[in-house]
Amino acid sequence: MVERPILDPAVKTPKVDQVLEQIKSQRQSLQIEERKKVTGAKADTKATVTQRVKTRIPSRPEVTAMMLDFLLCISGFLTVLILTILTTQVDLVKFLTTVPWQEWVPFLYMTVAFTAFIYTTVTRLFSRQTVGEWVTDQYIEVKSPSFAVFFLRVVVRDFLVVATGFVLLPLLSLLLGTDLAGRVSGAYLVKETYV
Repeated sequence: MVERPILDPAVKTPKVDQVLEQIKSQRQSLQIEERKKVTGAKADTKATVTQRVKTRIPSRPEVTAMMLDFLLCISGFLTVLILTILTTQVDLVKFLTTVPWQEWVPFLYMTVAFTAFIYTTVTRLFSRQTVGEWVTDQYIEVKSPSFAVFFLRVVVRDFLVVATGFVLLPLLSLLLGTDLAGRVSGAYLVKETYV
């Protein structure tokens, strides 16, 4: 067994300290350049690593947020469906086997659409973001201080997403890398980030 000497942390290592200082200064200059790109303003060249600026940048819908919101909408739909079955006391198996699917599938779609519309509209009106957007640090921003304008634009945005079948508009937004529902409705999706 080879014994290795124990290094004393109090002993100075000039070469290592010099390399660490170079890495630290390079990191600071990269952060300053990134801050210039995001904010578009001249950044302070003497800024330290601890000085971070909170800024809002336009965002596109994120897959994580959409999947989480989708799961919450489906759970809300199933809750409504169970409550409807319990209230009306319908025999579900008999109903599904005797009634043609053309009669009950539109009802299911309308229930899903209504549940999703209520979920997204109510959460955005009270907290400016859905649960999925909260997880990904996104929220809705309207360039008007009036709550009535904010309400109207959020309703239009959510109606557009529901009317396009929940898939078309978000998928186009992902492919094009921009928030199409925000462009049409005026309720933009923004992301808070630190630079």
